[in-house]
Amino acid sequence: MSIPNPKLIVILGPNASGKTNALKILPFLSFLITDSFSKLKPNEEIPYHSYKLESRNPTELSVIFSCQGCLYEYLVKITRSQIL
Repeated sequence: MSIPNPKLIVILGPNASGKTNALKILPFLSFLITDSFSKLKPNEEIPYHSYKLESRNPTELSVIFSCQGCLYEYLVKITRSQIL
């Protein structure tokens, strides 16, 4: 199944609803997938901020994208210290 690449993506919402944070996920996931193993030291914290700083629950992120006609889904569950 192939999904065409969109020419326009729109995120609508009121002020302080998380639109900017939704966009920040994309470069973070790119770093996590492509560079985290080579750029982070073994016991170094993963550089992200959860939405609820007091929460001890892991953060779950997912992205679905197509590349060269193939559909991919990437799911990750992380804490500041590890990828679960």
